[in-house]
Amino acid sequence: MDKIHVFEERLNKAYRRFAPLAQRYFYTFSRPSVTAGSVPVVLFLGNHSSGKSSLINWVLEKEGVQDTGVAPTDDGFTVLLYGETAEDVCGPAALARLPGEFKSLESLGPSFLCHLKIKFRPIALLKDLALVDSPGMIDSAEGTISRDYDFSNAVRRFALLADMIFFLFDPEKPGTTGETVDVFATSLRGCEFKLRVLLNKCDRFTSLYDFARTYGAVCWNLARVLKTKDLPKIYTTYSGGERSVPASSLDFGDFNNHRKEFLAILKNATVRRRDNIFAAAYTDFVGLSVRMAVVNAAWSR
Repeated sequence: MDKIHVFEERLNKAYRRFAPLAQRYFYTFSRPSVTAGSVPVVLFLGNHSSGKSSLINWVLEKEGVQDTGVAPTDDGFTVLLYGETAEDVCGPAALARLPGEFKSLESLGPSFLCHLKIKFRPIALLKDLALVDSPGMIDSAEGTISRDYDFSNAVRRFALLADMIFFLFDPEKPGTTGETVDVFATSLRGCEFKLRVLLNKCDRFTSLYDFARTYGAVCWNLARVLKTKDLPKIYTTYSGGERSVPASSLDFGDFNNHRKEFLAILKNATVRRRDNIFAAAYTDFVGLSVRMAVVNAAWSR
């Protein structure tokens, strides 16, 4: 048993030990349990038709794992895990097959669980990573389209569990409105250190002018949503084989370098998981101690 496994086991014991105290002070742990020896979780978010499913298939080097297409192909969250045989589990039964730290998803209600799916696949990369594909966000500022479950809260739960989050934009819809604004403003708050922004489908640009306009639109829209002085780095990516001789006038060299950086960040999620577990535990127990100090001081007065 390695050191990180031992740490996770001891951390679970600490959470169980302090659970009654947290309940007494009405304090909720953000991550009340850790599945010892579990793999890192990588969450993919993005607008409709931003290329999430295609990018996941490319990362797994296996076509057809996730359905792709111009029209929406999935309206729920799909968790990709390793399995010796291919198997799909849908609905409430899927929750029982997930690691213990996913149990908090049950509080999202039966409507959400009907949109939850697990795919077990015998793919080598899934031995080291669990990938979560999300439904495409609806770019509707009017708010006339709604889901039958709390989408923002669902994204928030997955974001807290995830060790790395990739948010995809595509050239045709570089704006951030509707659900995208809500996700950036509320669901991803406090998780910015996990977030990486990808401008996907860069192989579709036909000129430098076309690329510059789209990149500028993404930056401008992100500046409206993210309340920070500096914008995050935007990785330019695309799916499929590497382009060395582009049909357009663009040089794909930088795009190819960004794809390599993206893959390196993805495969480094194991180290990120250790940092996230420690940070979450530190925040939880410091938060509990502060809550106790405040409540006790108020009670004594």
